[in-house]
Amino acid sequence: MIALAFGLLLAAGIWLVQMKLRGPGAAVALVDNSLSLQAEWTSRQMLPRGLAPPSGEAGFGGKFKRRELTADELTRLLGTPRGGLREFDPHRLIRYSANVRAEIEWADYPGGHWTRVTNSDGAREDHDFPSPAPDIFVLVAGDSHTEGVCDNAASYSNLLEGELAKRHPGKTVEVYNTGMNGYSFYNYLGTLEGFLARKPKIFVSTFFAGNDYYEVLKVHHVYAGSVPPPRPRNYWNEITKGTEVSDTAMAQALTEILYLRENPDQANLALQAALYATSEMQRVCDENGIQWLAVYLPSAFDLPFPEWKGLREHAASKLSISEADYEIANRLGDQLLATLRERGVEVLDLRPVFRAERAPLYWNDLHINLEGQQVVAEQLLPRVEALLAR
Repeated sequence: MIALAFGLLLAAGIWLVQMKLRGPGAAVALVDNSLSLQAEWTSRQMLPRGLAPPSGEAGFGGKFKRRELTADELTRLLGTPRGGLREFDPHRLIRYSANVRAEIEWADYPGGHWTRVTNSDGAREDHDFPSPAPDIFVLVAGDSHTEGVCDNAASYSNLLEGELAKRHPGKTVEVYNTGMNGYSFYNYLGTLEGFLARKPKIFVSTFFAGNDYYEVLKVHHVYAGSVPPPRPRNYWNEITKGTEVSDTAMAQALTEILYLRENPDQANLALQAALYATSEMQRVCDENGIQWLAVYLPSAFDLPFPEWKGLREHAASKLSISEADYEIANRLGDQLLATLRERGVEVLDLRPVFRAERAPLYWNDLHINLEGQQVVAEQLLPRVEALLAR
């Protein structure tokens, strides 16, 4: 058990980079990024008491059962919400607290800062959900890229809302941004389930290639009553070297690459978990007459963007990452999207779109920037219009 615990302490420490407010000079930090605190949190996240190591593909088949997690399980998985910014949620697992307002210093942002604002649902909206219900309600789920490293008005959800309102005069339109950093497939499914009573017409779920496969594993292992494989003794050294390259790069792609490269069985399990969660999204949408659009967003490492060539090469040299390693997420994405298309799901793959763009689409912290938000909104508009026409 000691060896297992030691290995698991190394498994996902860097994930905590995801659990702080990102960006240079952030006005509010959710966690201290010290190695000791990372290890403490990792122990709670990845080694729930009484769980046994998985055998084969843990948790699928007749034994797997998604359920509401207990407060103790949520605490071990996600840590205790601190600072009044987050709280547990029975559907989404965790959400922003209501009516948060935090100014984030951001040198590259117009005016030098942006403001994180949440409403009574903990959604990234300046207003509460309208009453009476809007004529057109598009529910948007995603992670920090969907949430937006930007003011609420600049997120792709709100940009899309503005364009839809222009095209549907006389109708009320709500494109509701529930994105939050750290979310992955099970959180997106929970978001859909949690907002069913409000009867969305369209559900948009944006999967982020850079860390969604890695993050879905943590939640899946808790549902399945299993733990991830122990990490080799040199893994923490690799993580440390990675943070020396860029801690944001580790959070946005490199941790997933390193973990799945060393654990190809976990890459397969992550894909299966994603396929399970998306099959449930499709079932819920079909049963409730909701049109579903699955969006796939690449990381800055998934494509050979010229502005990130130096960082990509530096990471490859420092961490012995090959081109095949960089392609892990793309391979998983290809399989995921091919399966969704076979199921009849409407899919928007943003990789070729982003590849064709000339302007930089990511901030220095590797979240999509204002231009990236605009590009996503432009791509969503005709597809959402087509779904409304159905």
